[in-house]
Amino acid sequence: ISAGKQGKADLNEVVVAYEIKNVTVDNWKSFMPVTLDGSTYNYFAAYHLFMFLWTQDFTISSAYFITVGAVAQWYWKMDKKDVSGPIRKSYKRYILYNLGTVCFGSLIIAIVQMIRIIMNYYINQMKKMENNPAMKKIIEALQCILNCCMWCIEKIIGYLNKNAYIMAATHGHSFCTGALKGFMLLMRNFMRVAAINMVTPAIMFFGKLFICLTTFAIVYLASTNAAAQLGLMDGAPILTLFICAIIGFGVGDAFMSVVEAAVDCIMLSFLHDSEVNDGKTKPYFMADALQSAIGVSNQVTPSA
Repeated sequence: ISAGKQGKADLNEVVVAYEIKNVTVDNWKSFMPVTLDGSTYNYFAAYHLFMFLWTQDFTISSAYFITVGAVAQWYWKMDKKDVSGPIRKSYKRYILYNLGTVCFGSLIIAIVQMIRIIMNYYINQMKKMENNPAMKKIIEALQCILNCCMWCIEKIIGYLNKNAYIMAATHGHSFCTGALKGFMLLMRNFMRVAAINMVTPAIMFFGKLFICLTTFAIVYLASTNAAAQLGLMDGAPILTLFICAIIGFGVGDAFMSVVEAAVDCIMLSFLHDSEVNDGKTKPYFMADALQSAIGVSNQVTPSA
């Protein structure tokens, strides 16, 4: 900082240079490992988008894994009343032994989603550059087919991931081993799985709808009562009711996703339990109500 002879200087005359190992405010870009141009910012955007997808899938998969781990602990306990702290124990097992399984599974989903986004981006750029209306229609049809195929691949991988998480939480398998054993177990019991899958989506849908409509009814009654007390001529505000209905559907979706995870875990555990146990020499772990529903029971074989 330069100053006058008398130790005083006007602020307009002060020249400041911040130097950190020869890096100044003027040449700091030259010390960056990459060149900050338009393409670099595009790479940064793609990187952050991929990490967002991975983090999102990892968070959802972690919640699913902890839920099925708690349900599995309840199922594979002969005395169902002797289950204590299932969420805490499932979370501990997840952190100690299965964190990599969920990371790998969510990574695969994120890669598929990223490929779908990139391909849609380039197809949209092709449509902007194309002037022929017929070619635009062909490109739109190809984009529709591509999205359908990628959506199917994403759902299939997500289904295999869920099976891998259940087998890992139940039996401690790795991701690939759990996915393979879970898939083969479902294929060996295809008719049972088909019957359950026909009923489960309807239950999930009506459960979400019930929670949404119940929330809407409660808010409507409360809003109507408040509007009458305040003397509002138009009644309850429509926008408030609409927002509360959306929130109610979101809460219902979150709640029913927990129920869906529990159903998935119980179904896979039930199929494995039915295969490895016979109720005589090896007792079933399924609950008494489930044993009665399928017509089996644990019987003690008398000793010779």
